Amino acid sequence: MIPRDLNKGRRAKGIPLASVEVQLLRKQLLARPAGTRLAFPNEKGGVYSKSGFRSIWLPALLAARARARADERTRAGRCRR
Repeated sequence: MIPRDLNKGRRAKGIPLASVEVQLLRKQLLARPAGTRLAFPNEKGGVYSKSGFRSIWLPALLAARARARADERTRAGRCRR
């Protein structure tokens, strides 16, 4: 649930997640620094700056894109046989 004080509509709101997403989020919550309420804190437990977030997000995005393209090539190769 998104607490009402954090939701722009000022009421609690549920977030539908697939079971694999729930598992990944639980792992992330266990791995975060002690004492933080953030789900994805920086190394010190605080909020990422805009440039700090981009330094994490962009490499992850590029790696995911590369994996997706490799998967597509693999699938295309199987179809040709």
